[in-house]
Amino acid sequence: MQQKILVFAFPGTGKTFTTQKFKNTCDFESLYYIFDYNKDVLHWHIDKHKGRDDIRTKSPNFPQNYIDALKEELEKGHIVITPFMVNNLIALEAADFDSETRIIVVTHDENDYETVANRFRERGNAEDFVELCREWLPKINERVKEIQNIELITLTGNKFLIDALVNLEVPLITGIGVDNYDKKNN
Repeated sequence: MQQKILVFAFPGTGKTFTTQKFKNTCDFESLYYIFDYNKDVLHWHIDKHKGRDDIRTKSPNFPQNYIDALKEELEKGHIVITPFMVNNLIALEAADFDSETRIIVVTHDENDYETVANRFRERGNAEDFVELCREWLPKINERVKEIQNIELITLTGNKFLIDALVNLEVPLITGIGVDNYDKKNN
């Protein structure tokens, strides 16, 4: 049986870039499981939704809806790459993944945050999101060290998710991956 691989990656690590290069990957956006969005903003680019509490409410179905959707995507044979912020950490701690699921967590070195913050700004993230990530990165880095049965990678310098996956010998197949962005409050 093919190993299931689930990657939790902090914002700015290169999730979308990675899934645009490897066809056996899925860029799994969690926002539409964590939050319910005002219908009039669903057409906005995904990065415009991040950190915007003024356009969303917490989903009453989270985290179970997210965990179920992750497991469903893993069953399809994709390497599932999902964001890693506080809500995702809560879901990871609550989830019961089977022993065949390899869980990799990729985060940033806190000392390199300004480089990451500039990436966010260049791609159009709201400044609230940039500051939220700044606030939560050290907290997440500390908490994730306590989670059992994961592989933790901390990116330093100009390293990205793709570098971590190659170093971990994750089997990647060249091509364009998939995403789940069409979830949008279905």
